[in-house]
Amino acid sequence: MKRLIYLLIAISLIIFLAACGKEEAQNSSEQSTGTKTENATNEESLYSEETDEESESVEETDEESLYSEETSKESAVAEEKLVFGKQTLYDTDVVLSVKITNTHGESKLNRSVYEQFNTKKATYIKSFYDFVCRPFAIGTVENPKELSYYGLDGEGQATVETRAVHKDRYLRIGNSFEGAYYFALLGEKDEESGEKVYGDTVYILGDIVSCAFEEPLYFATEYYGQGNMRVHFYYTDIDWFKLTTEDESYEFYPISDSEKGEFGVNSKWKLTAPERLFRDDKSYENVNDANVCQMLYSICNLRCDNIVVKEPKDEDIARYGLDKPYRSYSYRTMGDTYTVYMTKPDEEGKFYVYAKEDYADGCCYGTNVFSIGVMEKPFEFMEYTDYNLVIDTLFLKPLSEVKSIMINSEDGEHTIDISDMTDSGYPIATLDGETPDLLSYNLLSYYGALGMINIEFQYREMPPESGDMRIVLECQDETLSYTFYVLNSEKVHCKVNGDEDYLISRDAYDWVVKSYKFLLANERMPE
Repeated sequence: MKRLIYLLIAISLIIFLAACGKEEAQNSSEQSTGTKTENATNEESLYSEETDEESESVEETDEESLYSEETSKESAVAEEKLVFGKQTLYDTDVVLSVKITNTHGESKLNRSVYEQFNTKKATYIKSFYDFVCRPFAIGTVENPKELSYYGLDGEGQATVETRAVHKDRYLRIGNSFEGAYYFALLGEKDEESGEKVYGDTVYILGDIVSCAFEEPLYFATEYYGQGNMRVHFYYTDIDWFKLTTEDESYEFYPISDSEKGEFGVNSKWKLTAPERLFRDDKSYENVNDANVCQMLYSICNLRCDNIVVKEPKDEDIARYGLDKPYRSYSYRTMGDTYTVYMTKPDEEGKFYVYAKEDYADGCCYGTNVFSIGVMEKPFEFMEYTDYNLVIDTLFLKPLSEVKSIMINSEDGEHTIDISDMTDSGYPIATLDGETPDLLSYNLLSYYGALGMINIEFQYREMPPESGDMRIVLECQDETLSYTFYVLNSEKVHCKVNGDEDYLISRDAYDWVVKSYKFLLANERMPE
């Protein structure tokens, strides 16, 4: 019985141990499977990382390859670059002439442009001429593209040919950029072949060369007389001068040797027409020699700002209003007569001008017609009147021709009546009907102060609303009125006969006022 019990216990133990072994084996198998899975996962992750690294390596290799190709291309064709820095193109030479060729045609400049200082445009042309004489670049183009890119293929947009004593030069000018710079090539004439040879350097030039693109007439100006240089030689041979206005003419002749005694030592001219300006029963009148000489000299040197018709016909002259000119100026020298015609200036002061030369060459006579030109600024002598041409004083009438003087000022209105002159030259006069004892003496001093008022300029501005003094002269043949407007401490505006305006000095006006106060107070005027 005991054996049976022991046998059952042994069988149970064997079964138990077998069951435990199986479970341990199962656990061991699961653990082994998990390890394998984890290892597989780790291997896949590692492979993935290695694949990514290989991919990145391939991308980096492609970029390096692309960069290497671009670098290779850049090294083969370098990039264009603008490099700025001033440099002289060639040594200074004595320039004889400059020829400009562009789409408009040809223009020629010479040293005479140095005489053009009267207009803004002439100054610009002179600056361009100075540049051509001593050209400089403000930069160059490194690694330039094809010349067509800069407009420098063929003859370019414009060519400037400079003829000089030692060597002729050429500038081929192309396109502009940024509105202020131009591309250009520099060339010279080959000594053997005589052909133009241009260099490879593409230069950058400043805006001054834009002058090379203008039309030929832009450079064309016209002298309407002897010119600046010749007038010095011919001026003394001018033996007649005439100014014609819309109403009448003024004629001038040189003073003869027999007349030198009554004229100033340096005087040259006398007025022979119109007769209304003659005084003291003379057949001529003394002139304001400085004004007449300056006007004649300016006519001899007159130069237009721009030519509008190069070879005018009658219809052109009529179209610009020069068939009925506002002013004409004629002078005769060495048998040739020059006449300059001018229209009336517009509101901006612009007017048209042309001239004719009547010449004699042996037994042959002919006429040269000058171009019609335009002047941008007024001719300062155009509005000259009697007071500018004869003498420059406001009061031309001698006291012996004055019948009465009316003065209206801050001292009220007073009238001086003159009935006669004494043998000693003193006036017989009354002041407001009375006869102060010093009136004759003070009246001479007062009228002498009036005679010392000189015209300085033609006055073109509006005067103040009210005048400070008005003087009316009742003469034997006419009535003259003078209204004075004090402008400032230096100048006084004077309106003569209601329509002629002049500028006089404040000092001369103050002397008139001072002498008038002595006359009213019946006090002796100081010497």
